[in-house]
Amino acid sequence: MAYHFIGIKGTGMAALACILHDEHKEVTGSDIDKYIFTEDGLRARNIPIYSFSPDNIKDNDTVIIGLSFDQTHPEVKAAMDNPTVKTYYYNEYKDNQVRGDRLYQYIFEELFSFR
Repeated sequence: MAYHFIGIKGTGMAALACILHDEHKEVTGSDIDKYIFTEDGLRARNIPIYSFSPDNIKDNDTVIIGLSFDQTHPEVKAAMDNPTVKTYYYNEYKDNQVRGDRLYQYIFEELFSFR
């Protein structure tokens, strides 16, 4: 089972993906092709970032969906239509699975540190 993030370059999504990766979970994601600074931490961890495609959704994945995407997005639709896939919107997963203070600490220490 892997975690796949739809909209992985979002600030909270990137932080959550890095936290899961650092907990030795398998993580992938998709987003626009344009460079966004939040992908630096993802690339440093060799987390794959793909262009959007329904083919990115794999059986038995846990898919975390960015809040910018609704059920008409092709990847979201593919995830929700697959009975083996667990889907969560970002806020739903964050609120139920991750302690918020850990996520926010990561955002400020890792993503917004100027090295």
